[in-house]
Amino acid sequence: MSRTPITLILVIQLLSVEAFLRRSFTSASPQSASTRQQATSSSRTPFLTPHSYKTPMNIVVGLPSEEGSLLRNPYKLTIGKSQPVFDVAVEDIYYKRKLLPAGSLRIAYEDTQLSDAIGPQKMVDRYCNQSVDAIMGMAYVYALAPVARMSQFWGTGVPVFTTAAMVDELGDKSSFPLLTRLMGTYRTPAHMVHKMVTELNWRHFYFFFNDQVVIGPNHGRSECFFSLNAIKNTFIDQTNVVWDVDMFSEQTANRETFTMLLKKASFLTNSMKASKKITLRTYPKVARTGQKTALDASHH
Repeated sequence: MSRTPITLILVIQLLSVEAFLRRSFTSASPQSASTRQQATSSSRTPFLTPHSYKTPMNIVVGLPSEEGSLLRNPYKLTIGKSQPVFDVAVEDIYYKRKLLPAGSLRIAYEDTQLSDAIGPQKMVDRYCNQSVDAIMGMAYVYALAPVARMSQFWGTGVPVFTTAAMVDELGDKSSFPLLTRLMGTYRTPAHMVHKMVTELNWRHFYFFFNDQVVIGPNHGRSECFFSLNAIKNTFIDQTNVVWDVDMFSEQTANRETFTMLLKKASFLTNSMKASKKITLRTYPKVARTGQKTALDASHH
């Protein structure tokens, strides 16, 4: 089987787990001066030395068995899709790269059922049974958040690794200190937008996007909301920014809905009269100098 970038990402994740557990064991165990010196010396070749902590390390992968709703599983992650990749990554670590002795890792899979109740409960059960050293996966962000928040209090700490949680708020290390996100976050494109908007002196945003809160408050927020919210967070300290927001549900929106929203977006971004109104209200200083904004900002 060919080695894909996803396989290499998993190799990095698994080795990060190993490194974290070694550090945790070292800091939690009393050592003599000679032992500490030996540990310092051996840390120069971290993955090729004998391991003093308990093996195998229990890696729990929390994913659904079925793809389910795109609203809860936007990247369509499942146990069936992920298990072959984990198998290849473990083989690479044992035999190709020879980074850990065979049998050092025990991979277990838990069906989270894309539930923000069942998923966290299964991770708690694993902790209570002393059968988890690290957690991976958790495709549903509302199931990931409580696990990533609690895991710092489980023993010396249980690291959580994911490729799915790009939500800006999960970057708060005071709340999620043991969460590692391998695929970046929405903050990266948000910084790009902030730089572009600042350079062009745009100050009026119009967001229209899919969000299930339109249907009801119990449906959670969409990835569209999280990505745009990351952009808004970069302007949190600026009071001279105008925000227009319209939401729709992909499940209920029709042709008339999109026609109305696109007309509104076109009016806000292309109407010179509308632009002057916004400029006069928000930027009287700019208006007096004869400058005007033809295009504020729109994002879909």
